[in-house]
Amino acid sequence: MLVSLAALLQDNGDIDAALAASAALRAAFPDLEWLSLFEVIVHRAPIGLLVFRLADADDLSTFTLVYANPAAGTLTDRDLGAAIGAPMPIAFPRTFASDIPRRCAEVIASGKPHDFGEIFRPPDRSPAGWLAVRAFPLGDD
Repeated sequence: MLVSLAALLQDNGDIDAALAASAALRAAFPDLEWLSLFEVIVHRAPIGLLVFRLADADDLSTFTLVYANPAAGTLTDRDLGAAIGAPMPIAFPRTFASDIPRRCAEVIASGKPHDFGEIFRPPDRSPAGWLAVRAFPLGDD
């Protein structure tokens, strides 16, 4: 089911096809509250998901971590639960020192997703290797 949802997401960031599938999913899972189903999917997804909120578009230091699924913790080799509510400069100082926050702010301003491509995590970081990173807006704020 998760693979099917992921396959429905459009390259341009439009999730209309995925939302259109919601009726079929509701029919398949009538005993679950719809939001709870999404919470389970996001929480169990084997893809690291981090959700940040930018409180002030003129101040990138106000990017705050509001959610991280367990896979994100595995990919960063950290307990991200302790970082929930922390501003990016505190929770992710190396990321904050990069170009990523500015580009994420552009995603929010434009409403359009951005594919960062693959980002290399050097051997001094655990786990080392390549990460595919994408940012996409979740709402109007």
